[in-house]
Amino acid sequence: MVLDQIAESISFTQSQAESASQREAVAAKLDQLEAETLQVRVTALLKEFCANHIPKAPDSTALTEAQLIGALHGFLASVAPELAVEAEYRLSKDRPFRADLVITRKDERVLIELKRKYHHAAYHNSIAQVEHYMLIGSIGGAVLLFVPMQPAEMDETTFNVPAVGGAISILVPHESNKSFQPNAFGGG
Repeated sequence: MVLDQIAESISFTQSQAESASQREAVAAKLDQLEAETLQVRVTALLKEFCANHIPKAPDSTALTEAQLIGALHGFLASVAPELAVEAEYRLSKDRPFRADLVITRKDERVLIELKRKYHHAAYHNSIAQVEHYMLIGSIGGAVLLFVPMQPAEMDETTFNVPAVGGAISILVPHESNKSFQPNAFGGG
């Protein structure tokens, strides 16, 4: 746990520093989305992160989830400082469930759940997990992000969650699109 916190902190600092130099360019691309819902803005920011800002692992191994959370948190803190970002967000005082990230803007909240790799077999379970987290935390918007191993364009689909009056934006690396069946679970 302590090593994860250290890795997350180091990734946050590195990502924030790297993103700071590109803040104006990213902001110019996404300025028109400031008036959109928080979920639309966050989804666009995540697509930008995946396409252009994925950190490289120091060796041939994949980044840990803590490193990815730290890098994403640092990126968001740098390019979208108006958003409040909380990592390892506890969804309920009475229950132990934690979301990877929760982003807040005024009275809007969006939950982000990261998956280090796209696995078609785990796709439906991942959606169920995020839906469960939304219900526990009473959060109407979420993004399920299957993080690419290297910079990649992302395909997006939406899964409606009527129980909270919201939706899950699902982002999958484009190269995984051959096995990506967004509506196979009833979303759409």
